[in-house]
Amino acid sequence: MEVPNDEEQANGTCLGSPDENTGDRKTLSGLIYRIDDTPNFFTLVILVLQNFLMTISGIVGIPLLLAGLVCMRSDIEAYAHLISSTFFIQGLVTFIQSTFGIRLPVVQGASFSFIPAVISLSAAHGECPAVSKNTTVNQSEEWGPRLAEVNGGLFVASLFQIVLGITGLSGWLLRFIGPLSIAPCICLLGLALVDASWPLCKAHWGIAMVTIVCVVMFSQYMKKINCARLRYSRTEADLRPWGNVFQLFPIILAAFIGWTVALILTLCGRLSDDPLDPAYYARTDTGSEFISKARWIQFPTPVATSWPIVTLASVVGMLAGILASIIESLGDYTACAKLSEVAPPPRHAVNRGIFIEGVGCAISGLWGTGTGTGTYSGNIVAIGMTRVASRRVTQGTALLVLIVGFFGKVTAILASIPDPVVGGVLLSLMGMLVSVSFTILTRTDMMSPRNAFIFGLSIGAGQAIPAFLRQYPDAINTGADQLDQVLHILLSTGMFVGGVVGFLLDNTVPGSLEERGIHIRSGDDYLPTSHQLDELSVYDLPFWKDTIRSKWWARWIPICPS
Repeated sequence: MEVPNDEEQANGTCLGSPDENTGDRKTLSGLIYRIDDTPNFFTLVILVLQNFLMTISGIVGIPLLLAGLVCMRSDIEAYAHLISSTFFIQGLVTFIQSTFGIRLPVVQGASFSFIPAVISLSAAHGECPAVSKNTTVNQSEEWGPRLAEVNGGLFVASLFQIVLGITGLSGWLLRFIGPLSIAPCICLLGLALVDASWPLCKAHWGIAMVTIVCVVMFSQYMKKINCARLRYSRTEADLRPWGNVFQLFPIILAAFIGWTVALILTLCGRLSDDPLDPAYYARTDTGSEFISKARWIQFPTPVATSWPIVTLASVVGMLAGILASIIESLGDYTACAKLSEVAPPPRHAVNRGIFIEGVGCAISGLWGTGTGTGTYSGNIVAIGMTRVASRRVTQGTALLVLIVGFFGKVTAILASIPDPVVGGVLLSLMGMLVSVSFTILTRTDMMSPRNAFIFGLSIGAGQAIPAFLRQYPDAINTGADQLDQVLHILLSTGMFVGGVVGFLLDNTVPGSLEERGIHIRSGDDYLPTSHQLDELSVYDLPFWKDTIRSKWWARWIPICPS
């Protein structure tokens, strides 16, 4: 096995960099807006709204799931507070990450990687008691201790991620992580979207299919259709070209049409009003009671009613979630760079990215939102579909998410988006994410039996082992409950299993750097071309970069671009 040296990794040759001989990008089909581009104001607003829509499913969906696990679902006021605080924290962390962290157009949000640990911790407290609508019992006495234990474990586990980033260990790991380690993670992540999508679509497959068909039509068949807008002046009115509206805004247009269909079916009485019927969750008025009880202004103060409670079980469980989240983020960074048509992130950028995510998890634990932060893959996939990779769009999305966290009514309305609309959007994006993994593999020699075996076994293990544990949840029995919990969480995460299998095999099975896809072609390639330097500049800090590079001590700080 050959391991690339520091210069190779720093120049971006490890994970699929631009062509080393010519410095030309191998683009997918050309971006409309590159990372450093700023769209005009009106276009920027629409793109921010579209990106915001892609974020809703996770920011709202995970608190929905968490509230049920910690017995908060029936406490409407606390539930609204949890959603508002989640919006505020995720908006804050996204802005810091895109501005000072990895500096790619990635959106940070509550991660599903931590939910298995929450399930285990909540199960230890027993089932949630039945609560009537007219109860006068202080419900925080039930969900307060559960949420406090989750937050305590999350905060302590996040310190590990912070240390991993600030010491440079996360960037050092990139020397051993090639395309055959990253591609299975991304592919399995795309396949995992199916599991998150079809339960939402089952509420009404008709509405879901309308949404999917609209996404396909707008992003593929109608992407070259230019629209015109009517421009008025004091003396005349004329039509001016507006651009490829359908390619820029396929998600928001499709979601609007899907929501309109759901509204019509609701008004016509074609959807069940029985909460036990899955079709009930395709209605547009399911959140009416929640909306009426939510406050207009909901300042996102800490959710928990007490300080975080630290237990060994919570720390170990959340640490497993942290590890799974780091593997997922490393794959997401690579996928985002690939779709944004820039060089893979250098070590200092990866270190900052993991460090900021750790800080986000620590803030989430102290604030009481119950789940750590991770990178949203759905927003990354949207780059490949809309051809918009502008960092300004991500920063605008972060500010919008942060501001929305102050308006309880708005977060309640967003939580009422029909399930099949959200599921249809997720399903339509799944294929793009899987395809990204195959484009990463183009840097390797896939005609090699070695590489084909490693990739195939990684995908197979990432699918088979979690499926087995879902069917036989008690299969792991080492005699130590805490060890069983850790192993169950790790092995139930397909991305983690596939990534670890690919990592171990790629670094132990004999193979040249060229065969593994992390090779260099000649000694001249140790020095990046001017075009590669321009691509790597997107990872520089927004200010004082020349001052930092000139300081001798900066080279000893792993998060500094020196």
